[in-house]
Amino acid sequence: MQTSYIFHPKYGHEIVMKVIACFVDEFLEWRQNGFSWHLNKCVDHKGWVVLEAYPEDDSSQCFTEACFSEDPLTASQLADSMMVLLTEDEVAYESSNIAEGHILYEAELSAVLGALSKAGTRVYSPYGDKVWSFKVGDTSVGKDSKRVSILGHLLTQEAA
Repeated sequence: MQTSYIFHPKYGHEIVMKVIACFVDEFLEWRQNGFSWHLNKCVDHKGWVVLEAYPEDDSSQCFTEACFSEDPLTASQLADSMMVLLTEDEVAYESSNIAEGHILYEAELSAVLGALSKAGTRVYSPYGDKVWSFKVGDTSVGKDSKRVSILGHLLTQEAA
């Protein structure tokens, strides 16, 4: 499974990298399951970045974009990895057991990227000949999500 997301962060590259690295490495466990990832700035579109994940080899397995860990966020994760940003946007929610603190159980990568993105922009995830996207700032990630055909758009262009 290979995936990519394109989004316009509202924070600097270093902060966004800290949050994403903590989420995908410690909660989604991409690297432990044989998936590499990187976050690159878009050259032609100032402010936009691309997050790409891909299998390292044929033995890569257990790819997920949703967190199934019920472990609470540690003080180090909240402060050093800037996961506190996810508590402010309610991606990480307070456990019913107050002693546990905030957890990310069932938090999806799209919600994390939405919390890190500028309001009014869209988060895009191309796949095949389509692109899935949602508008940042809506009350729910799925509220304004849509799929559109890339191929239909490309074939109407003069270069095609």
